[in-house]
Amino acid sequence: MTGQSVTDSVNELMDYVDDIEELVDDEDASEEGAEEEPEEGLDSEPEGEDPEEEPDEEDAEEKLIEITIGDEEYEVNLEELKSGYIRNEELVKAKEQLEEQVSAKEYELLADREKLVEQYNQLLLEDNANLLQFQNIDWEKFRQQNPEAYREWRIKYVEAQEAHQSRVQRRDHIASLHKKQEELRHQAYVTKQQKLALELIPELEEPNFVDEIVAYAKTIGYTREEVFGIVEAKQLYVLKQAMDNSNAKARRAEASKKIEKVVPQVVKPRTTTTKADTDKTKSSALRSKLNSTHSMKDAANVLLDFI
Repeated sequence: MTGQSVTDSVNELMDYVDDIEELVDDEDASEEGAEEEPEEGLDSEPEGEDPEEEPDEEDAEEKLIEITIGDEEYEVNLEELKSGYIRNEELVKAKEQLEEQVSAKEYELLADREKLVEQYNQLLLEDNANLLQFQNIDWEKFRQQNPEAYREWRIKYVEAQEAHQSRVQRRDHIASLHKKQEELRHQAYVTKQQKLALELIPELEEPNFVDEIVAYAKTIGYTREEVFGIVEAKQLYVLKQAMDNSNAKARRAEASKKIEKVVPQVVKPRTTTTKADTDKTKSSALRSKLNSTHSMKDAANVLLDFI
């Protein structure tokens, strides 16, 4: 500190505290409970300036948000939006559970109908065996020989025929319902797979995509009819992935060919031998031979080469 010791500063502070205590003691007791006005310069904000307001969670939740449902626009706050989302999730789960339950019941019903049709077929076999006993009867001769027995057997025959025909009609009706329900289930499954296929393969809505995937499928052994017969969305997606991989491979091969055409081949420079090099080599060979033989002939050849 400059010009003042620590002790002096502490003493001044203690004096200030004493002054404050005296002021408090002198205050009138009747004013107890009255609201104290804030001292200027401590808690009051400067004039013309608004205190910074911290964002209030309640205000944020009350803020309206525009959302679109169908063709209608709505304004909702954050809490309503959260509640709506939670309710929507709950509805989606409830719908999925209901669909699973309905599907299970349909399977049970289909199985029961199929079993019932089999039971009727067995009864019809028994009916046919029962009707065989009436097949070879000469009814006119039987009537003349024994009218009472004729009437009794004729009634049995008619009842057996009617029972057989009734079972045939009921069997056919149940089989028809069974077939129709299977068709409806299949159509619902196809519709679901078509929706899933559009999610997995948005390109299906492009005009030329179907022709492209059919053309590729033919290269790996599919027929056009087999491609259009694909129901499983995942199977179609796998086929599309295979086509994309094949196209990418073809593009890489094409790019590689273009690069090979652009990059020039490196040609090694041809070594040229000059006459001077040849003469130098010849002279060196003659001198080497002379050093080996020391003959007059080789000495003459060296001399002639030098000249």
